[in-house]
Amino acid sequence: MAMTHLDAHIAAGRMEQAVTLSAQLDEHAAGTFGLSHPEALRVREAHAHVTALAGDAVGGIRLYRDVAERWLYQGAGQEAEAVADRAHALWLEIPDLETAVAAGVAMVRMRNQIPGADGSAFAAVLEYQTQLETAARNAAGQAGQAGQAGAAAATR
Repeated sequence: MAMTHLDAHIAAGRMEQAVTLSAQLDEHAAGTFGLSHPEALRVREAHAHVTALAGDAVGGIRLYRDVAERWLYQGAGQEAEAVADRAHALWLEIPDLETAVAAGVAMVRMRNQIPGADGSAFAAVLEYQTQLETAARNAAGQAGQAGQAGAAAATR
């Protein structure tokens, strides 16, 4: 019944209410069943999804990572991989460079534990994180050069 309410909030675009309800459901399921119980993990995954839909990609990734790692620790590799894939896809959609770099730290940690078939997902995460970090350094360097050029022009 509560998940039906959650779906109704999402469908109506009431994301603040959906986030609040998903957090409450997550807390309740964890308290009732335990953090790593399959039902609690499914509810936490719904919380991650709603968090991401509401615009908090980093928060969604952290919740997905927690779920994936808990599935892995239980020996449920397929479930862990499926949730890790959702986190990975969400990370790739982050448009802000600094946010993507920060979220990449969690992705590297998760994919180190849940590397995908033949380690391909882990390799892809490392490659993308390196690209993001290089782009961030280049952007910072360009901003510094622009600031120096503006200061030099102002002193002339």
